[in-house]
Amino acid sequence: MAINHAMLPETSNTSGLNVGWVLQHQYRTVLDTFAIYSETDPRGTIIFANSLLCELSGYSLSELLGSNHNILQSHVHPSEFFTEMWRTLAKKEIWHGEICNRAKDGSLYWESATMIPILSANNSSIEKFVSIRFDITEKKSLEHKIEHISKIDLLTGLPNRQEFIQQFHARTWKTGCSVQQFAVAVVDIDDFKSINDSHGRPLGDELLVQVADRIRAVLQPTDVLARLGGDEFLLLIDHMEKGLESYCDQFIELFQKPFLIEGVQISISASMGVTRYPIGSTDNVEQALRHADMALYHAKGENKNCYRIFDTSEDSKVKQAFQLRKELLAGFINEEFEAYFQPIINLASSATVGFESLIRWQHPIRGLLSPIEFLPAIEDDDLIVRVGEWMLSEAMQFSQTLYDRGLPHTVTVNIAALHLQHSEFVAHLASTLERHPDLPQGSLVIEITETAALTNIQSAIAVVLRCKTLGVTFALDDFGTGFSSLTYLRRLPVDTLKIDREFIRDILVDPEDLAIVRLVGQLSEIYNLNVVAEGIESDEQSALLVELSCEYGQGYGIAKPMPCLLALAWASSRAAASRAQFV
Repeated sequence: MAINHAMLPETSNTSGLNVGWVLQHQYRTVLDTFAIYSETDPRGTIIFANSLLCELSGYSLSELLGSNHNILQSHVHPSEFFTEMWRTLAKKEIWHGEICNRAKDGSLYWESATMIPILSANNSSIEKFVSIRFDITEKKSLEHKIEHISKIDLLTGLPNRQEFIQQFHARTWKTGCSVQQFAVAVVDIDDFKSINDSHGRPLGDELLVQVADRIRAVLQPTDVLARLGGDEFLLLIDHMEKGLESYCDQFIELFQKPFLIEGVQISISASMGVTRYPIGSTDNVEQALRHADMALYHAKGENKNCYRIFDTSEDSKVKQAFQLRKELLAGFINEEFEAYFQPIINLASSATVGFESLIRWQHPIRGLLSPIEFLPAIEDDDLIVRVGEWMLSEAMQFSQTLYDRGLPHTVTVNIAALHLQHSEFVAHLASTLERHPDLPQGSLVIEITETAALTNIQSAIAVVLRCKTLGVTFALDDFGTGFSSLTYLRRLPVDTLKIDREFIRDILVDPEDLAIVRLVGQLSEIYNLNVVAEGIESDEQSALLVELSCEYGQGYGIAKPMPCLLALAWASSRAAASRAQFV
């Protein structure tokens, strides 16, 4: 909507069209004190600039006035960015967005900008543009820092697992899987724990750095090396002129020469699991990594200091998955599943704020099974939808019971990627909610992993927005372990970030984990998000997390997941204890 200020002083209403007049006349003095304010004519010539613009850009007022606004252009944005901006303004509509400009000294700075077209008295033409901006350079710097950290391993500087997968996808998309065959390898240092135990973690870390450097030195430019975590590395082998076996022989020989670290000579060996890609008709990268893992397992189980190439004829995993699926279906029929609930508390007050619902399987032969023992086998199977729908129903019934007892805590349900993308997901969710009409909005929290969210970001955003109209909130699980771009995170309308237990476990002793959690806390404050830390095991961790702006937490140090009746008793006792403090 454009502004026609000729007709505005007649009224006291400051909404709609009056905004432009108010900005230009009544509040320009105020704007000068807290906002970067400027005006340009229709050709982009600067006709007014306040002191904050001069201060931020480094240009004097005399240098800015009469100059085209392009003097500030950074050339960071693609041409399409400005095409869209000017298309909006040409339609006499207000444009808002984030823009990068360049100061006189060449430095870049970011602004959150609103550009308002001011129309002539008869609305026939644009007289000028009013620009109101705020400096967000520090915020963008923090975003870029976190995004960089999210893609690399901080110790070695190598890509992490998620970045490796992205590069792999980019490579196969560019070259075409059917044209060229690659190999994927998982490399593991043999008996690395004994090196850490004998020489200490600092020396072990330096060894990992030198291992990475030695591998990197022999790779071809199109090969990809990443650190999977601990003492494991990932390899995308692009060139194998002498054959895969010959390449693997040479690779294992890399570790025959000892490493010299702080005057200490360290001799190691490595084992490697390798698979060809693509395998048969599949082009699933995750499957290729699983095959490489299986090959590594065989190498470790034999002699170590060797490699094994995955043999599809030995793959019994498909048969095992088929059998497990049959047992899962029978489990549903026989009602062998049970919902457990783990409390989530306010770390500062210890007050219970909610529960996370978790599935357990009372297997007739193997006993009580945790979800990690069966859900991964069906994460790409339609059966995961049935599991998710059952969990939603159980969680809502538990939430209803809490509410009826005067304990209206939120209940969180984990939803798999395939389930979130199911065509009937929103409709089924609405039907489930309708069965509990007296529950307040926000009682249900849907937890999705970064993989589920980013597999198809546009679809995920659409589903989340539709669900939020039903009064459901969203949490992003395992935050920090796999997100590919903060651009996606900013677009995804979630309410809560859950920090993965991987970063909480060693937060008291690992400065890298501490730095990541601190950055996540800062990010949550910028975007006004709740933060829940997973895997808390001690009061010391809880106290430190409060200092790092992490308000909520869960873990065995607080309470283990428990069946419905025990969870209800736990919530009641905590509520009674809380009330007693104020009697």
